Amino acid sequence: MSKNWAHVKLIKILLVFFLIAFITLAIAFFYSTKPYRINNVQFQSSIGESLKIFIYNESTFSDPVSGCWYDSGDYVVFLHRNVQSFYYLSLAYNYAKTPTVKSDIKLVLDRQKNCIDIMLSKNYKQFGDQKSHGINIPPLFNSIFYSRNNYQFKQNEGKDVYLLYGLSLNNLGYAEKAKEWLQQSERRTDKTISENCCEEGVLTITPKNMISIEKIYENDLVQTKPNWGFSFSNISFLKSKKYNEIKSYLTDVSKLWKENSSIFNYIGGNYDIAGTIAFERLYARDTGDNSFKELSNSMMNYLQGENSYNINFLNYPNKYHPCDFFGNCKLEDTLINGVDETGKFETNRKDVWRLTEVQLIGQAQYVLAEILYNNL
Repeated sequence: MSKNWAHVKLIKILLVFFLIAFITLAIAFFYSTKPYRINNVQFQSSIGESLKIFIYNESTFSDPVSGCWYDSGDYVVFLHRNVQSFYYLSLAYNYAKTPTVKSDIKLVLDRQKNCIDIMLSKNYKQFGDQKSHGINIPPLFNSIFYSRNNYQFKQNEGKDVYLLYGLSLNNLGYAEKAKEWLQQSERRTDKTISENCCEEGVLTITPKNMISIEKIYENDLVQTKPNWGFSFSNISFLKSKKYNEIKSYLTDVSKLWKENSSIFNYIGGNYDIAGTIAFERLYARDTGDNSFKELSNSMMNYLQGENSYNINFLNYPNKYHPCDFFGNCKLEDTLINGVDETGKFETNRKDVWRLTEVQLIGQAQYVLAEILYNNL
């Protein structure tokens, strides 16, 4: 009898233990996924759906500075990448016409501005590295099970970050503060390099000193032959009004696109499509030449599902993002990487994230394209 009672007692103890463990894990899961419930953030315009990912990607756990954008669906914060996204959104804000659209973009930028200001004041450039890259679990569990390294700028590093941040603040109307950051950029000579990881910036700069904000695009951003996407070289061509070169480039891209849209079959190719739309619309805005609008129409239709894969790359249902994976949010009007160099969109592969991941830099380019294309 006593033996049976001992067994019953042991079973009860185990049940209580498992119940406590389950409740603890449930609470931890709820707390960990809290950033993906953003009822306190209310957008006023249709652009809000495209902006939600920037709120979902604000860091919450472990890092010396909170509220910074994770680079994609994982948990690495690259300041040089985030400042590029910030810059694209500042352009979207600058070109937006509708007050509610401008207000929504400003809301997102103001939240991130606080992170960037603190990171720069403390000389941080990166939180996390390859060890915390590509792991699709809630952030709290990630911080418990995976080591987290933080990195600071090396001597003379960060010229690109300070330059882009200054230009971004100028787009937002903070002229005096913009000049301060641009002067900081002058004191540095090297662009930012990621540590123990994988993501580099796309900004190529010259060692020239800043002459004026208006001339910076001409003097500090290296101009190479225009290419598809929204490269900083292309921005430089726009700012310096080299419209003949741009027209020649758009003519070439239009021809290639009509012949074979698979020219964008590489990781992140969808973002270069969005960037090309933004670039074409800016060219049309500056010159009044709408002869390439058909290219943008075709490319936007492609992203929205008029493609040989029958995939809506903006509203794909299974995006690689923990927020979406754990059912805490539904990411709409959010652009995924797209088709890779194999020319297929196969979802039964182990590295499906290569196709279905959302990168903030790419989404920021899409927001800019959306603003310009829809004349919001």
